[in-house]
Amino acid sequence: MIEYRWEDLNYEINNTIDLGLPVEFWWRNDGAVSKTKELSQLSSLASNEGVSIGVSIIPERMSSDIIGHFEDLNNIFILQNGFKHINYAPSSEQKIELGKHRPIKNITRELKIGHNKLYSAFNSNFLPILVPPWNRISSELVSCLPSLGFHGLSCYKPRSLAFPVSNIVQINTHIDLIDWSGNKRFIGTGAALALACQHLSNKREGRVDPSEPTGLLTHHLLMDFPSWAFVGAFVRRTKSISGVKWKCIPEVFDKK
Repeated sequence: MIEYRWEDLNYEINNTIDLGLPVEFWWRNDGAVSKTKELSQLSSLASNEGVSIGVSIIPERMSSDIIGHFEDLNNIFILQNGFKHINYAPSSEQKIELGKHRPIKNITRELKIGHNKLYSAFNSNFLPILVPPWNRISSELVSCLPSLGFHGLSCYKPRSLAFPVSNIVQINTHIDLIDWSGNKRFIGTGAALALACQHLSNKREGRVDPSEPTGLLTHHLLMDFPSWAFVGAFVRRTKSISGVKWKCIPEVFDKK
């Protein structure tokens, strides 16, 4: 992957705005289960930069101490990160929890239990948005989401359809900061900027849905100093450009 500079991001943003297309960003953080210093750092960074985060929590692994952490944070909203975040696929296949390796009735029962658990814990701060572990989910299960009380779906890479099924809006992320095939740490500033630039250029050139906001994806438990520094700089630099908008999480998944 070609590494990009901050100047390249400015170029892509300004060219996209000049064409009359929206330049909108949003932030999703995955894999929360308990109150940690990394979760506190995530919350502080978002508050200091004045942006909203959708924090996906794994319901079955959630500890009680995480509930109080979000009580006074009106810029953070809770999403559902599967149920147990367990892989049920054989080693020859990609990891997936919400796939075809179990009876669908078992999966839907778990998702409903997780949905109820998060709603009970977080009330209006919980948004009924499903974040599949490893960003993978079977199409059959997507069709079941409205009946389980979900309003939205969020995976990784540009979406194919804004509404994969009736009453489910899909808003994905596009800038994953973790090198999953390598050391499972920050991919680096140049590589992260490349992902942002590529999504913007693909929107501008009609290769992906131009109305889908560009999603930043973090995993707080795997963040190091360079990755935290990148997020802060990315938010500040993009917010300083006229015409750029960082969307609040309920607004991201507004089905209008």
